[in-house]
Amino acid sequence: LVKLYMENKPEDTFVTQFSRNANSAIDSTVPNAEVINNYYSQLGSLITDLDGKLGDVLDKHENDFLNVYRGHMFNIQKEMKILKDKVSEEELKRKRD
Repeated sequence: LVKLYMENKPEDTFVTQFSRNANSAIDSTVPNAEVINNYYSQLGSLITDLDGKLGDVLDKHENDFLNVYRGHMFNIQKEMKILKDKVSEEELKRKRD
């Protein structure tokens, strides 16, 4: 898109000098207004798509993290149980002696 814009950009005007509301098109009296409006709508679509894709990626990463976390916590609980059992065995040995 940038390359296409650079090829078609006018030499005597700058896009930001024109007032524009978020949902309105640039007036057709502006040079290359159609091209600008086209790029603007394409950017809006890309941003919307990007937002959805980022949401999907974040959801996937969150699920992956939670699965790994649950597995890690399960391993810690197993290890704690093993250590508690060892401590109990040692206490029994001391009481016997």
